[in-house]
Amino acid sequence: MSRALRTIEGAIRIASKAHNGQIDKQGIPYILHPLRVGSSLWRFGPEFVIAGILHDVVEDTVLTFDDLKRLGASDRVIAAVASVTKGSEAAMGGYEQSIRKAMEDPIGLWVKAADVADNASRLEGVSDAALRVRLTEKYAAASRVLGERIPGFAPGMALAPQG
Repeated sequence: MSRALRTIEGAIRIASKAHNGQIDKQGIPYILHPLRVGSSLWRFGPEFVIAGILHDVVEDTVLTFDDLKRLGASDRVIAAVASVTKGSEAAMGGYEQSIRKAMEDPIGLWVKAADVADNASRLEGVSDAALRVRLTEKYAAASRVLGERIPGFAPGMALAPQG
């Protein structure tokens, strides 16, 4: 078994290769999003950063959970990525349900919070006004739900372990 996903550097390499050629809604290389999500979690430790960097690889690339395991991701990282990966609940229109799934995982909660915070912070760059309004409402709803577990959560706040 490879140990590539046991380090932050390895996660960056794997995610960069997996997301190669993808662009976001603003035409920017998509890999910058998972890198921002992962780097915002540095206060929590390496597994949080790795999960943040990998959070979209199963949902948005050809990589599978079996691939993550084969590449050496820890069970905790795989569980966190699974918790934030859209499944049947999202397909049925259950965005709130998908957030609640992430909130059940101790790492996934923070990865989802970082994901929402990053996405919400970049809305001014979305040129389609109707899409920007829809996304603003979506991330406001996500913030309310995440606030149930992270008191005072709001996009733009610094994420730090509570204790």
